[in-house]
Amino acid sequence: MGSFTPPLQAAYFGQMHRNVALTFALIAGAATSLSAQNESTPAARTLAPSSDWILKYDDDSCRLLRLFGEGDDKAVLILERYVSGDEFDMIVAGSPLEEIGDESKLDDFTYQFGPDEEPQSQNVGFGVFGEYDPAVVVTGAFFGTVEGEDADTKWKKPDPDEIPEGYDPLEHPFSQEREAKIRWLQVSRGSEQPVRLDMGPMQAPLEQMRKCTDALMGTWGIDVAAHAKLTRPVMPRTNPGDWIRPDAYPMDLVARGTQGIVQFRLSIDTEGTPTDCHIQRSTRPAEFDKAVCKSVMRRARFLPALDENGAPIASYYRNTVRFVLSR
Repeated sequence: MGSFTPPLQAAYFGQMHRNVALTFALIAGAATSLSAQNESTPAARTLAPSSDWILKYDDDSCRLLRLFGEGDDKAVLILERYVSGDEFDMIVAGSPLEEIGDESKLDDFTYQFGPDEEPQSQNVGFGVFGEYDPAVVVTGAFFGTVEGEDADTKWKKPDPDEIPEGYDPLEHPFSQEREAKIRWLQVSRGSEQPVRLDMGPMQAPLEQMRKCTDALMGTWGIDVAAHAKLTRPVMPRTNPGDWIRPDAYPMDLVARGTQGIVQFRLSIDTEGTPTDCHIQRSTRPAEFDKAVCKSVMRRARFLPALDENGAPIASYYRNTVRFVLSR
């Protein structure tokens, strides 16, 4: 029987982007070699960077990419944001991950941004990324836990007069001071040797990514300046988990055992009604995209965003749907 899990956490504020697809910007910055290890884990296999950071301005996202290692022993790290804020998707791929990126071993996998942040394990998947195999894919990642974050929070009917706890119009609860301390990413699984990517100082590449995402929202027809001062974000009137039902899973894809991830964005008018559904990223096939947009446009309704004077303003809502077959 097919099943899917639409996450209940939504990113409310805006990815803003230049309309210059396939444009690349190089961000130079030498990485610092670090040798400190957690005594409770095996010594990490550390890979030095073999390229500068590359910032890709795409139509729907801002992507930071860097290569590590040399020759056949090479890995790639990609951090991608579809919306302004601290959340991102992450791909770590390459032959150095062969022992810890085996999708048949789903337990005990963690990733950690160090030296100060805690290991994390949420929303991890495995696959292949072009010539880089295996690939670890993390959706809805953060550099570290942010204050007030609760992954187990259940949806509840919103109070129109109540601002969500921890609400920040600029969506930056993870401070730049903490960002500045990040020097490496380590991926681990059980007793296998961890792999550490020596990223180096992150201030410059992350600042460039912020400029990229801050430019994106204007291409959606969103008032960027007004969204920096919202007094209330777009808020679902009904449970997002009820918008897409099991019968939305395309039966031909169920029969073929096909699974997928669809990231979508809704344009929301001043009445709280979706006026457009846009697929920002999808693993395809296109039937998944059609099923998502058809369902959310039919059932999703919202409390509109409010500007600094408390007046309704056109905005957007963004979320992810994972189509997963029961084993």
